Amino acid sequence: MALLPLLPLKLSPSSQMPRMSVSYRLNGATSKVIETDVTSRLEAVLSRLSNVSSISSRSDNGSGSITIRLDKHADMDMARFEASMLIRQVWQELPAGTSYPTIRVSKTNENQQGPFIVYTINAPVNSAEIQETAQKIFKSAFANVDGISDVNISGGEPMEWIVEYDNDEAKAAGITENDISRAIALEKQEINIGDYRLSTGVPDSVFLFNDISIATADTQCVKLNRIAHLKHQEQAASGYYRINGLNSIYLQLTADDDANQIDVRNRAVEVIEQQKKLLPPNYELHVMYDATEYISQELENIYYRSGLTTLILLIFIFITSLSLRSVFVTTTSLIVTLTTSVIAYYLLDVELHTYSLASITISLNLIIDNIIVMANHWRREHNLKAILPIAAATLTTAGALSIIYFLDDELKLSLMDFATVLIVNMFISMLVSLFIVPALIELTADEKDERKKSLWKLRRIVRLRRAQIASIRFIRRHNRLSTAFLILIFGIPTFLMPDKIEGEGFWTDAYNKVFGSEVYTQKIRPWVDKALGGTLRLFAQDIGGSSSMSNTSELVLYVHASMPNGSTLDQMNTVVRKMESYISTLDGIRMFETNIRGARSADISIRFTEATRNTSYPYVVKSRLTEKALQLGGGSWSIYGLQDYGFSNDVKEQVGSYMIQLYGYNYEQLLGFAEDISRDLTSHKRIREVSCNSHQVYWKEDYSEFVFKLRMPKMAEQDVSPRQFFSAIKPAFNMGSLCGRIWNGSEYEGIKVAASESKSYDVWSLRNMPIVIGDHHCKLSELCELTRQTSPQSIEKKNQEYQLVLQYEYIGSSKGGDRVYDEILDKYQKLLPTGYTIKGRRGYFWGHGSEDSLLPLLLLIIAIIFVVSTILFDSLLKPLVIMGTIPISFVGLFLTFYLFDINFDQGGFAAMVLLCGITVNASIYIVNEFQRNRKRQPNWSLKHCLLKAYDVKTGTILLTILSTVLGFIPFIIDSNGGFWFSLAAGTMGGLIMSVVGIFLFLPLFIKLKSKKLLLS
Repeated sequence: MALLPLLPLKLSPSSQMPRMSVSYRLNGATSKVIETDVTSRLEAVLSRLSNVSSISSRSDNGSGSITIRLDKHADMDMARFEASMLIRQVWQELPAGTSYPTIRVSKTNENQQGPFIVYTINAPVNSAEIQETAQKIFKSAFANVDGISDVNISGGEPMEWIVEYDNDEAKAAGITENDISRAIALEKQEINIGDYRLSTGVPDSVFLFNDISIATADTQCVKLNRIAHLKHQEQAASGYYRINGLNSIYLQLTADDDANQIDVRNRAVEVIEQQKKLLPPNYELHVMYDATEYISQELENIYYRSGLTTLILLIFIFITSLSLRSVFVTTTSLIVTLTTSVIAYYLLDVELHTYSLASITISLNLIIDNIIVMANHWRREHNLKAILPIAAATLTTAGALSIIYFLDDELKLSLMDFATVLIVNMFISMLVSLFIVPALIELTADEKDERKKSLWKLRRIVRLRRAQIASIRFIRRHNRLSTAFLILIFGIPTFLMPDKIEGEGFWTDAYNKVFGSEVYTQKIRPWVDKALGGTLRLFAQDIGGSSSMSNTSELVLYVHASMPNGSTLDQMNTVVRKMESYISTLDGIRMFETNIRGARSADISIRFTEATRNTSYPYVVKSRLTEKALQLGGGSWSIYGLQDYGFSNDVKEQVGSYMIQLYGYNYEQLLGFAEDISRDLTSHKRIREVSCNSHQVYWKEDYSEFVFKLRMPKMAEQDVSPRQFFSAIKPAFNMGSLCGRIWNGSEYEGIKVAASESKSYDVWSLRNMPIVIGDHHCKLSELCELTRQTSPQSIEKKNQEYQLVLQYEYIGSSKGGDRVYDEILDKYQKLLPTGYTIKGRRGYFWGHGSEDSLLPLLLLIIAIIFVVSTILFDSLLKPLVIMGTIPISFVGLFLTFYLFDINFDQGGFAAMVLLCGITVNASIYIVNEFQRNRKRQPNWSLKHCLLKAYDVKTGTILLTILSTVLGFIPFIIDSNGGFWFSLAAGTMGGLIMSVVGIFLFLPLFIKLKSKKLLLS
């Protein structure tokens, strides 16, 4: 118990995935500039990291990111350190204004890896001053606090100086943008020396704008304030982050991965209370979000569930045994198992979070099952031979849980602690059953009490024997009918058969003529599917309409807003403000968090109070927000997060079912090949439009760009080169280039040069813009054509190879579309030079849901159980007998989800995994006892050996199944749906149906040759 406080306690797992990302920003830059000047340079050095399995990058307008996947055995801390060192080496070569790249290691649950506590700071001054004050008071105060990994103070944009010049006046005076930047730099006289800047001019805190002069080509000096004016303002926002719709400064604290967040929170609050006294007058500090409140609530729920589960099981044991000694033996063994398990948790670095704590509650059922089996066996035979079936049951259940190691990285790391806790508790329970339970029984044994119950036990055995004889006789007499009923009640998946099979050949034609005919599909198939589909068909239809992955963390309602191409950040902020104002009028909401990432995307996450979280009120809020979203104009809305269908009023057109992927090392040349393929495709009358993107999309994007198509013959006549043309128009579009900085007393503020006309150009004025290059005067439209065209919004690379994806739809028969598709692929596979590849895929690819990968995983679980059982019983036939009850238990699970309309999520799949492991346990006890009877009494008939096995194990099996079912009741009572509810419901339904399989259909799988049936 002394080790328990040393275990990390948090809301969700913090396991690191073998993947990290590097992100950066360069406001105002296009995706091509980001790719050429930033992404390519960073990617070149990051590819030198050790243990890199793959590297990919994405460059967007104004930002970019690089994702690095490492070998699963890589040390992520060392990899992050190496990445930071490589970035520092190339940092000085990146363009001015580029944000310092941020390295982030991916976690198993990205939604829960942010700050665990957030404070808001308000004051009657501008946000920049509030943020500066907060930095001085709080930043250094948390430096020595154990468990705090990051202190982030955000919400205010830093101040900057803008030298805004008139481009026309500058050109008239013969002054260029470079002349202005050079004059300011000379006034500051800053020289880069490694990571430091040496200033030899005026002090950093002085900017003598009115004294700066610029020398022109004709040796004249022009005062800078004649052609420009100075502004001091906050930097333009690249996004907005608000809590409860308030523009405030936010103090965000993030805990270490291995920290106990409740303890860290207590230490952080002490520091906050001390530092709050240093705030100036009229400053207010409020708690906006505290994840430890939800952790505490979850702990209370788990304590309640665990206590209720233990109480129910102990009452059940007392009712069935009518002995306080049995309750004492069970309670003591349970305490020993759990306290010993804490040692294993500490040694195996197990974290205590939502999954692992619930796993402890679930394991109580399995622990008590082992105790019941050993206790009943010891009281009857006074030996330890029951340890073999207990070990077999433990290993098969552990084998079923080992399927977690075959899942993808995110699910595997999320559920690793869940499986570890369950397996540890089961194995320690097996050891406790072997060494502790017999000793406790001997210590508390009462021979008089046992003699009093002997007559009652004999009568019960006789009654059960008569019922078992009758059932075995009936099942064996109608074995074919029983087998057919068993198969039909489970189901034959004829409903999954396709209407037609593509291709040619005898069997294909025969299949299409029979099963693809109109008579079969319309008149025969509906009856065949219903008659043969069984419960599997009902279940498949149910999960097809209601299957979704639930979130086991705090209930959150998400609102997503999107705007069309060409929208501005201010427009998006205005629309989101309206939704925030409406949300603030609703009761029962603890907090809502707004994150506007750009002009086209924004998210609002809504968290509810404890009183409304587990009620129907979140659905009421969703309904009201849906009504509000329909009233708001200017954008599209999506509302989701509850266990039902989400809302979306975003109208989009599917992009097409045919996809062509292009890869190459030169982006411009690759884009040229994509344009050639698009022209070839659109030359066919049945192909209307081809979409070109950097990755696969499912809906058509409305993104487009203005492109300058140079008139090269005209430029040759005017003796103008593309470089001269670009230099002539660049100053008019300068929206802010960094040329210096100034010290304001606490931090540096940037000095930028910008053209006043950069924000006022429209298409007409741009086409008629006067161009002066040397002695040549002309309009812009004379030298180039300004067109608007769709183009990839981002640039993506995989393993330093550019990628483009063409998607289209063919209007007509699939054979005609396939023929055109194959012709294009064959043509360009021959035309593309070395270093360029083309690939294709057909059909819509929406990703794979849980149900798509369900069957292979279940088959793998059954294979693992078969291998483990084969090793334990040294037989290939016994495992088949043992696993015969698994499909019967699935019938109960299918009916439970169908009849009660329960959402099939991760909990439903976990119920299937548990049923595979738990259901075979009862069969193992029966088969093991049957084999023991055959060895001990070779003169008995096989039927008598089987009946004696049922005599001995029926009570134990019923006790273990009923105790497990009762143990899941707290998850049904204290739940509002989601993972734990579907896990409990599915497991309970499957276990109840497994009783039918064990006592009625298990004899079908055991070969009984003797006709003699004894009752004595």
